[in-house]
Amino acid sequence: MKFSTPVRLRLALFLLGLGAALALGGCSQPAAEASPLPVALVTQARSSDTLTASSYPGEVQARFETALAFRLPGQLRMRYVHLGDRVHKGQLLAELDPQDPQAQQSAAQAQLSAAQARLSLAQTVAQRNTAQAKEALISASENEQSLATAAVAAADVQVAGKQLEMAQHQLQYTRLLAPQDGIITSEDAESGAVLGAGQKVFGLAWGAPNDVLIDVPESRIGSIQPLAKADIALSGDTQTHWRAQVREIAQAANPQTRSYRVKLGLQAGATAPKIGMTVLVSLDPARHAPLVEIPATALFHDGSAPAVWVLHPGDNQLQIRRVTVAAYAAQSVSLSAGLQAGETVLAQGVHTASAGMRVAPRAVADSEATP
Repeated sequence: MKFSTPVRLRLALFLLGLGAALALGGCSQPAAEASPLPVALVTQARSSDTLTASSYPGEVQARFETALAFRLPGQLRMRYVHLGDRVHKGQLLAELDPQDPQAQQSAAQAQLSAAQARLSLAQTVAQRNTAQAKEALISASENEQSLATAAVAAADVQVAGKQLEMAQHQLQYTRLLAPQDGIITSEDAESGAVLGAGQKVFGLAWGAPNDVLIDVPESRIGSIQPLAKADIALSGDTQTHWRAQVREIAQAANPQTRSYRVKLGLQAGATAPKIGMTVLVSLDPARHAPLVEIPATALFHDGSAPAVWVLHPGDNQLQIRRVTVAAYAAQSVSLSAGLQAGETVLAQGVHTASAGMRVAPRAVADSEATP
């Protein structure tokens, strides 16, 4: 069959369009379905009015303690007190071998006696020369010389007297006396040992009442206020209690433990715990704004600070939020800052989440949030 030229042209154009449509249809792919959002187990932070007292292990120590030592070197001959003994001011605690100081005192006494004899002779000569000079029996210069000799002899007596006084003090320093009433807290030298000047022999605790020392982590030091009250109990004995009060909070952390030393003053009493006892310190809860409680599984650390993942209400994105922990419980954590009651937080899988991640939230009960 033959076609005219216009017909053949129209037919060619039709075939070309049909081929292009088939080619485009063969290259097209079905639209990819959007991947579903990961399911996240979330819970709401709730307010908590429970104020839990913070507890720390502590140790009873003397508020004032003095290191007792001899002022001069020597061999320790005798100790008269022991660890835990109560001593009184002026009581003899220990003695050094006194042979050398006694010899020095004897030598100083002999020097003083010789100086006094020279002074007596010089004064006699000076008096005689003065009388002879008045009668012109001796020259004035000879008289002046005798007077100067007497003055030098008097000065020598003063020097010898001071040396004798120093020797006597050295002999007294061989006896170690208690400077005030107190309790011996340490024995740092044994009888027969050769000691240097200033080497510690005893520790003496004095003054009352004693202190209780605790170390508080840097994350909780902000919750402790000066003059806060506390309850003190012996470790393992919940029947005996004492009251104490915070009197000093360290302004710098221990470089090794990163904790802060807190001193609590014990109330004076006849039954107060003894120095060196291990106790449990329960600080009275501070009155502050209501706490916020979340499951323990929702808490993690952003560097060195505690943090939680907060679900943004608009687009369900996770945002990191640093918080302040007020107290820890077995299955929950109480927060004092950083989170408001009613906000939604990630309850599980906190270590697999990332900032800006969108999730499909599913609310869980507290029993489900705690493994």
